[in-house]
Amino acid sequence: MNTMLQFIAIVSWLTAAWCAFISIRKILRFRRSPSLPCPGPSTWWHDWILPWSWTSSSQCGYDLRGLAPLQPTNEPSTDTVSPVSHPVPIQCPECGGHTHIDRRRLILRASNRPIAFTTLLILAAILATHIAWIRNDAWIRMAPTALLAHAATYGKLTPESVYDELSDRARKDNKESWQYDSLIKSAISNLHDDALHFNAEWAFDVLTSAGERAVPRLERELNSPDYQVRQFAASLLILHWDHSRPGSRYAHTYETPYLPPDLLIKAAIEALKSDNISFVHANAADSMEFLSQIDRDVAPDVEQSLAPSLDSSDPQERFLSALILGLRGASAHAPKAAPILAEHLKHNSITNDAAPAARALYLLGPACLPALEPLLTSLDTQAASAALLIRLNILTPGEPLEKRKALNSITKLCHDPTLELTRRQIREMIRHAL
Repeated sequence: MNTMLQFIAIVSWLTAAWCAFISIRKILRFRRSPSLPCPGPSTWWHDWILPWSWTSSSQCGYDLRGLAPLQPTNEPSTDTVSPVSHPVPIQCPECGGHTHIDRRRLILRASNRPIAFTTLLILAAILATHIAWIRNDAWIRMAPTALLAHAATYGKLTPESVYDELSDRARKDNKESWQYDSLIKSAISNLHDDALHFNAEWAFDVLTSAGERAVPRLERELNSPDYQVRQFAASLLILHWDHSRPGSRYAHTYETPYLPPDLLIKAAIEALKSDNISFVHANAADSMEFLSQIDRDVAPDVEQSLAPSLDSSDPQERFLSALILGLRGASAHAPKAAPILAEHLKHNSITNDAAPAARALYLLGPACLPALEPLLTSLDTQAASAALLIRLNILTPGEPLEKRKALNSITKLCHDPTLELTRRQIREMIRHAL
């Protein structure tokens, strides 16, 4: 039995025992007491809707003995000392409520809520522990999507089978259904930074399947104060941008290419920093590829926005910003970007950083040559050969392949990384390097 059903069963049995105790105590008090305490005004919507009134009643307590009914009865009363049962209601002078001076009715009135609530709780506990189709999660397949989506917002109390069922429905259900909106809303609420370890990745998969339907809500989350939410939303929107681009194998499913808002550019630049977020889609590598490929017509200020990051104290942010500017051919920023990239041509503890740096330096053109000069005579043979290869391809393009292959000591993916390395290969290298 899963955690949620165990929780429901335990809470139901404990609360039912408490309600039963209260009911028995009330009944015994009424039987032993010579007085007839007023049960208070009858407010049924208050009694049954508000949870804190299920196990107790707002009893007035005024002794009703000796009060006359509101209307005279045809039958004379013969009991002038002991309590009399009148079929006609009377009005309590203390609370103004109307009731009957009938001991059996007063007992029922005082204990009806605890008794009814006890019955419901016992029924819920039995269902949670003994009914096979509930214990085996068969109820999940019959529940509406909106109900399961609401349950998915309760974290540790929600069984994993609910998340699995919602993932299947996210891929198969009609995306135009009103229930799909509740699924998207629930998935976005699971993107937040919390104590759970899998729910954000589940939400990522659901929102990926949602496609264009989730875009407006994701764009609103770019303003979230939660860093993790912003980065997950940015990663999903970058994926959507990549899929909707002309030439993408997914492009036929989108009517128009996605135009990223300024907040997405800002979030992508923020993702270049070192952080402790670990999820399947490396946001730093994806953001690097996104910022290096986005057209200047769509985002004309990308290069200017990246310039301050070249002076960052974060080594990862400095390197990725210089790499993006190099891949975009932003030669105006070469005086700061080229020396950062040149340092990554050297033999170091970082894996797969030299080849992307070599490609970025080549795309900067002749503006990068001053940063390469010190490396030509370096004792680091990897840096010296890579600098010579870049310089050769810039100054004397068209050299024989064999000559260029001899200078390549930084990657085996291609013969000449300065000319042949693709952006997809660069992204995979960066994902492994970070």
